[in-house]
Amino acid sequence: MSIKKLNGILWANVKKVNGIAVANINKINGIEAGGTVLTNVYPSDDAFCRSSSVNNNWGDADYIQLGGWADVYLAGLKFDISLMPSNVSSAKVYLYRIAVGSGSSLSSTKWNRIEEDWSEDTLTYSNRPDGMVNNTGTSVNIPSVGNWLEIDITTLYNQWKAGTYNNYGIALTGNSSSYNNIYARFATKEYTTDTSKKPYLEVVV
Repeated sequence: MSIKKLNGILWANVKKVNGIAVANINKINGIEAGGTVLTNVYPSDDAFCRSSSVNNNWGDADYIQLGGWADVYLAGLKFDISLMPSNVSSAKVYLYRIAVGSGSSLSSTKWNRIEEDWSEDTLTYSNRPDGMVNNTGTSVNIPSVGNWLEIDITTLYNQWKAGTYNNYGIALTGNSSSYNNIYARFATKEYTTDTSKKPYLEVVV
């Protein structure tokens, strides 16, 4: 038996199949597999934009921000799931909250399906895609600094895989029509201070 650690969890019989970490596998590829498949992937794109700088791009920043400093911050994350399993039992996005300077803490945010394609290299507030709209979507509480924000996208993930919707990722849209120095900051895939804190999508079959 092979014991390995994935994201702080001990898993037995961990293997890699097509670059995917698989736990407790007995048989693969058309043959009945026992146990749980656990897949973690980093975003292909993660970036934010702000209403006070409508043409600025922060695609290479090592953080995204939500809330606002007398303006509005909106963020997006996109994952390549083309080689990932369908009809999963769980699909969750995790973002690690990092410290930021002065200002009050944003206690919750909403998230929403993005409805058209976008790129972290070109995203600005003026060209933000449909679905990236302030204060829209499903609400989720934001943890304190040093903890992981968890977003359950299981239904949407399965809809992407079934072809119900095109996969353009999710938007994080805040929780208010306006913000007075209220915000939260999260690590992106460019975060190098601690690479274990990069955002990821976890899929369990």
